[in-house]
Amino acid sequence: MAKVIFGNHSSVIVPGKDRDSICKFYCDVLGGKIMKAEDERDFLRLGDDFYIAFLYGDVPDEGEFLRTARSIWLEIKSDNVEEMTRKILDFGVRKLDIPAPHFYFQAPGGQCFRLVGINEDLSFSEGAGEAPNVTKVKEAVGGMKNKNYTATIEIAKSPTAVFNQVNDVSTWWATKEFKGQYEGQSTKLNDEFIVKFGDAHYSKQKLVEVIPGKKVVWLVTDSKINWIENDKTEWTNTKMVFELTPKGDGTVLTFTHEGLVPEQECYSKCVQGWNMLITDKLYNLIK
Repeated sequence: MAKVIFGNHSSVIVPGKDRDSICKFYCDVLGGKIMKAEDERDFLRLGDDFYIAFLYGDVPDEGEFLRTARSIWLEIKSDNVEEMTRKILDFGVRKLDIPAPHFYFQAPGGQCFRLVGINEDLSFSEGAGEAPNVTKVKEAVGGMKNKNYTATIEIAKSPTAVFNQVNDVSTWWATKEFKGQYEGQSTKLNDEFIVKFGDAHYSKQKLVEVIPGKKVVWLVTDSKINWIENDKTEWTNTKMVFELTPKGDGTVLTFTHEGLVPEQECYSKCVQGWNMLITDKLYNLIK
């Protein structure tokens, strides 16, 4: 079984105007040392082996990460990064698309983490070597507000085979295994179908774009998710987009639920549901 330990490298994005006070506090008060200073970033060491990188920019403190862009990114280490990544994603966390060679995610409650290997060379986080481009990192962070849920899987089947399976909704979404009900048609343009899960979930979808073997888009025209406390129609007017790209002898399927964003009440549970349906149920049905 994969295990996890906390690492000793962190980074945080802060307003540029706070740079002087940050350096004075961490160095003069806490006894830290600046290992490397760049135009828009400082690498500091605290104690013998804890490192934190401060990235400076025009950062509004308005909860773009469900809390704030100033939330520190904690580092965790694993002896099996691939297995731990899959386990974390299967739980339903929010993956953060940071342009860096590691897996970043936001755990329940808002804390941001970076997952790395236990014996991995991370000297760039200590001010040595070339670190990820700070401008691209800030651009990525700025684009996370209202980010739609997305999942991608790679399948050793043709785009046509994958396309046909996606449209066979009753075999992977509204299944009897999950006490689901499916009504209607879901194969050609303007088809409509309904998915129900008892009294907990009702949604009506319309096929508004169909490109055989390449893309299909479902518009949710009506919905009622009864386990939501406030707006039970959060799904209404959102879109489910399936895009297929050939890759070798297989296909890359990218699913995006446009409108399913972290600000919504249903987001966390819906992410868990889609992760299970797309990366597990649909993937195993097609492969």
